Amino acid sequence: MSGVAGAFFDLDSTMLPAPSLEWRFVGYLLERNQLKSAHAGAWVAQFAREILRSPHDAMDANKRYLAGLRESLARDWSLAASEAAKLSGEAAFFPDALARVAWHQARGHRVCVVSGTLAVLARELVHELPGRIDLVATELETATGYVAARGDCEPVWTGEISGAHMTGLAKARAVWRYAEQHGVDLGASYAYGDREADLPMLDAVGHPVAVNASKRLARIARENGWETVRWREATAGDRTRDARAGVVRGEAAQGAAR
Repeated sequence: MSGVAGAFFDLDSTMLPAPSLEWRFVGYLLERNQLKSAHAGAWVAQFAREILRSPHDAMDANKRYLAGLRESLARDWSLAASEAAKLSGEAAFFPDALARVAWHQARGHRVCVVSGTLAVLARELVHELPGRIDLVATELETATGYVAARGDCEPVWTGEISGAHMTGLAKARAVWRYAEQHGVDLGASYAYGDREADLPMLDAVGHPVAVNASKRLARIARENGWETVRWREATAGDRTRDARAGVVRGEAAQGAAR
């Protein structure tokens, strides 16, 4: 198949430093006393039922703690996180991840984030990035519910996932569907992931890249001759240099305009 190349990025611990987006959101909910004990109990009950059969689903696919919460909380969280980032001067993404995205965009590649995290959270963050970036992530089921604090009705989460939990083989299937829909040549494409759950996606492309890899993924990457990279958070020194570079560029632009 000939076509445009694609670049498929995992999100948590690949483009973003720990903790994961979902854990950050949980922290936000706890700080604002949004998590109800009944919902936490439902989460624990499902965890107990699933842990022996599927430890992965017991943790990652269990969203019962969100049941009954309004969907707009994701937007509230995003705005609060964005404001906190501005005050601290810290970037949400690894600088190297942003540079790699820009590299692909400059070459006309289609960029798509494929993540097991909650789509409603990832969407708020990914849409702040420059250029077109598509997103495939874990969708939550919603229903219309009455929100007592607001005295009206709006979409609320049921605590169930809508569709596939985007991890493991589901990621590869998403990449195959995306390639078919958009005329992407997977043999010429790239994929970036950090752990074993990303292996099917990495195997689906011609240029897999292990980012901040777990021990098992690092071993598999070595055995297959895959590119392996370490992406880190920007240090205070990095941010100072970036700020100085911005001042220099601004002064140069002003001088050229005179």
